[in-house]
Amino acid sequence: MNKENLTRVFFHEIGHFIAFELSYKLFNIGLGTEHIWIKPYKLNNYIDYGGGTKPKKPKDYIPRKKGDIENPVHFMAGILYGCLIQTIYLKSITNYNFSKCFSFDEEANGKHDVIDFATTHLYFNGKKRKKILDFINNKYIDQLNSDKVHLEKLFKFSPLDFAYDFSSEQFLDMELIRKSLKDFLIEHEVHYSFLIKNIEIIKNENNT
Repeated sequence: MNKENLTRVFFHEIGHFIAFELSYKLFNIGLGTEHIWIKPYKLNNYIDYGGGTKPKKPKDYIPRKKGDIENPVHFMAGILYGCLIQTIYLKSITNYNFSKCFSFDEEANGKHDVIDFATTHLYFNGKKRKKILDFINNKYIDQLNSDKVHLEKLFKFSPLDFAYDFSSEQFLDMELIRKSLKDFLIEHEVHYSFLIKNIEIIKNENNT
């Protein structure tokens, strides 16, 4: 087991979880998180991990046509939060930046998030998407990094707290995750609301 790589992927998926849960709780958008999975794979002669965080969907959910996004602001936040939390975690132990995760690079954890990011073009033109990334890099990450006590309530956890064995694909204990992160999520509401507000402002700017 490569614990360093496993932990990196774990916090990436927890980032998506945070966004899904708070969009539901604070804004009644979506239904929260159905499950998180992590599995190992071999990459360039070492063990790495991939993962996914699946949002809950209503039983009568009908897939929309490509490019049609019901709640683009929250969809955008959900896309960004995986790399965002991963970046903040890694910044605490090494020199790491958001673009290393949020990249088309084959080894980047956020390569699929970047693909989803591009699908928002009907709601956020290129200039607006760049402005959102600038806001993340130049303001939001620093804001979260300054709240060390708050972040410790998240980063004290390990993927091994929520599954016993990662030698194969594992689904994390969602009930235990929600219980363990309850206080963190309550405190995080003000930060997440600030992000949503700023994405909305950028979305509503005149296209130029």
